Amino acid sequence: MSSLFSFPGGDAGATPIRREPNAMVDLTGLTCPGPILGAKEILGGLKDGQVLLLLSDCAGTRDDLFAWARQTGNEVLYTESREDGATAYYLRRCPRGHRRRARVPAAQALGSMAPRAMKDK
Repeated sequence: MSSLFSFPGGDAGATPIRREPNAMVDLTGLTCPGPILGAKEILGGLKDGQVLLLLSDCAGTRDDLFAWARQTGNEVLYTESREDGATAYYLRRCPRGHRRRARVPAAQALGSMAPRAMKDK
């Protein structure tokens, strides 16, 4: 599995060199859950260990993305604020064997916020 960062001469104390991500999606202008849904769709098409660069300016993306990564076993490798107000999130698709299922079904997690149709079923 390749890393997003490499260290010159193998020296972990050296300044890391960032590699290019395998895919990039710019979802600036979308509000949540748009950035998470976009990341899920594109990351799902990548191979294990590959990296997605997600750009988002939605204030809720950070918390949602870290929670989603904990539930799925995918990794948020690095975040970076950009001059244009967006945040760059570098996400690595986890190996299939490391995936965890969410402990709480989505409808239960939403509780009273769930649409009525979901609660009645």
